Amino acid sequence: MERPKVSLVRRHKARGILTWYARLCYADKSLRYVSLKTESKSDAKQLMLDSLYGGAYDREDSGSHTLRECLDLFFCHVQAKGLKENTIKLYRRALKPFLALGSLPIRKVDKKALNELVFENFKSLKNSSYKSFRTIIRVFFNYLQYDLEVIDKNPARAIPAKKILNAPKDFWTPSQIDIILDNAPNKDMRTLWSLMAFCGLRIHEALKATPADIIDNYLHVIGKGDKFATIPISKRMQAEINRNPAWNFSNFTIRHSSYTLAKSSKKAMPFNGAPTNHRFRHSFASNLLRGGAHVKAVQMLMRHSNIETTLNVYAHLLDNDLKESIEKMFDAPN
Repeated sequence: MERPKVSLVRRHKARGILTWYARLCYADKSLRYVSLKTESKSDAKQLMLDSLYGGAYDREDSGSHTLRECLDLFFCHVQAKGLKENTIKLYRRALKPFLALGSLPIRKVDKKALNELVFENFKSLKNSSYKSFRTIIRVFFNYLQYDLEVIDKNPARAIPAKKILNAPKDFWTPSQIDIILDNAPNKDMRTLWSLMAFCGLRIHEALKATPADIIDNYLHVIGKGDKFATIPISKRMQAEINRNPAWNFSNFTIRHSSYTLAKSSKKAMPFNGAPTNHRFRHSFASNLLRGGAHVKAVQMLMRHSNIETTLNVYAHLLDNDLKESIEKMFDAPN
């Protein structure tokens, strides 16, 4: 039975946390920190010595826990917290690969071994599932660090995020949008779709828009996150307003618009991709870029919080225009 050398430390004093910890140093130079849960130095020292001579810090009592033992303790912990059965099942799915290393002492589970295990078992997961499983693994190792106190650092913090490759967004060309609008079942629905296609509104923003929101040729909207914005009315949008200057969307819903759009676009012509409300907004940005608008202007019109969002979503359109742009810049002399 190995007994460590101990010392008394404050680990987080710079953050204003004055709790004392026992610093345990074993023969193999591995370290553990055990919270003594007191800010009194004399009390902390007495607790540390009592634990030391009582055998609580001996290697067999903590650092020698196997990964399987830690998993068993963790699932007893989450069940005691009253988590839903479906949540516990998800936890078991995420942590199941660790059973292959069940006999490994927990102190030997390092960043490299953990990353290899995650990559081997989770590389084919969808981005959302990968993110959920990575979070669960971090929760597990947080439990080992802060509740069981059998590890000093959480190796799961080094698990990298899965690189997300943005698929090119489907969009409608201006002529395709005209065909869809011509197949709208009524003038109010046509105006609703026009606000998304020619002002870049989200469906919930468009449904709240009224004729009174147009002031001095600008549409005033309360957008995502309750942010106020003004959007210039283009000549194309003005033509749609002139068709129906007193529109009323009070009887419309998102679902009603989605259903009607799917029906109308199918009737109009076979388009690639799903005909969704949000596709009008993607079409708005895509057609601006294809028409030569500066990406900064597109960001402002789309009301993206930063230009990186615009670039990430619509970079494929910019890539498509690179050859044309460079040819224009370096035209061969006549």
